[in-house]
Amino acid sequence: MSNFAQIVGGEVVTVVVASSASVLDQTKTWVQVDTLSPEPGIGWGYNGSAFAAPAPPVPTLAQQAAAALGRGVAVTSSGTPALDGTYAIDAASQAKIQAVSLFIVVNGKFPSAVASYPWLDTAGAAHLFPTTAEFQAFATAIADYVAALDMIIATGSGTLPGEPVAIP
Repeated sequence: MSNFAQIVGGEVVTVVVASSASVLDQTKTWVQVDTLSPEPGIGWGYNGSAFAAPAPPVPTLAQQAAAALGRGVAVTSSGTPALDGTYAIDAASQAKIQAVSLFIVVNGKFPSAVASYPWLDTAGAAHLFPTTAEFQAFATAIADYVAALDMIIATGSGTLPGEPVAIP
């Protein structure tokens, strides 16, 4: 038994199992496909000699927003270019940013009584925030960016926020 693809208008419309092509409806175009790797399936293109996989589906806006959360966000600082980098914005990273930000609001200083605060980018490089004001600007920019993505995920509509995110 072999697998045969029926071709209509340059596209595979069905795949059937048969003992040979001769037992299939001869008014239709059939091509044996079980000898090919990967084996073509419904939706594949056929130009008369070769098969082509269909284009992957375009992600929805909500899927694009969810993917952006996993990628992180590029941040640029006009006042402290050493802070420029791509930072993680997954749930754990957001929680850490919020925790440091809250500590600053409550205590007026960085945790651990340090004068400046290091934060790792997605590549693992440390960026040193020299002031609590700069960290708060960073936390606010991240929160705004994430909120815009969350709104798109929740509603399926909107515009993806631009990058890089600018902080003073």
